[in-house]
Amino acid sequence: MARPAMLPPHPPLPGRTATSPKPGQRCDRAHSRSMGTREGELDLISSVRQHGSLTIRTEDQDHSRAIRAEGELDIASAPALERSLLHAFESGASSIVLDLSEVRFIDAAGLRTVLWAQQHSRDAADRVQIVAGSAAIRRMLPS
Repeated sequence: MARPAMLPPHPPLPGRTATSPKPGQRCDRAHSRSMGTREGELDLISSVRQHGSLTIRTEDQDHSRAIRAEGELDIASAPALERSLLHAFESGASSIVLDLSEVRFIDAAGLRTVLWAQQHSRDAADRVQIVAGSAAIRRMLPS
């Protein structure tokens, strides 16, 4: 499977540093769990990561991955969401849900990451479904 092209790095804001970790560094907070796989049970693996004012929850179940963002998706947190999406694309998951229903704020950098995911989804047989909770975010996304 061809690796999707990553977006160029987000430019830093003057006088401000990004709170998201560098590749290979741990986030402020991380949590993972896995449920057993006895016959009849579904395999569920989840993680929660805090990136500044954005919390990213990732759940893998069978061949699907859900990425749930909560908080503010801005220039400081957009690279973390991009990495989560890139990891999902590379995972081979047959379907990916990007849930933005708990995002309270999104700036141009966050929108750029979401549009990148939407375009990559079209290029990869529409594996990504984007759930936008607020009307403001829905209006920004092309149909």
